[in-house]
Amino acid sequence: MMTSLTAHATHATLSARIVELLSLELKVPSIDIALDLPLTQYGLDSIAALTIAGTLEDELRLDLPSTLLWDCPTIQQLADYLVDVLSVGSPMTLAA
Repeated sequence: MMTSLTAHATHATLSARIVELLSLELKVPSIDIALDLPLTQYGLDSIAALTIAGTLEDELRLDLPSTLLWDCPTIQQLADYLVDVLSVGSPMTLAA
């Protein structure tokens, strides 16, 4: 089931959509994806990271950093960042 995101997405909705995107892109069953494990554990590479970031950009209508999935290496961190961005309306600088 494809989840559609909006600018009013909740943390749970964002997390579910990220799991869905990872599952589709990396061919990993969504049931096997944990919110607190590094995305690289599932085989995330630069092409998949850019594809997922691009999909999130399109669905949320935001400009997101190309390094987003490296800067936010878990679903939990990525959803936290996106919730913050949506609350202020523009991407924020990610701490190194």
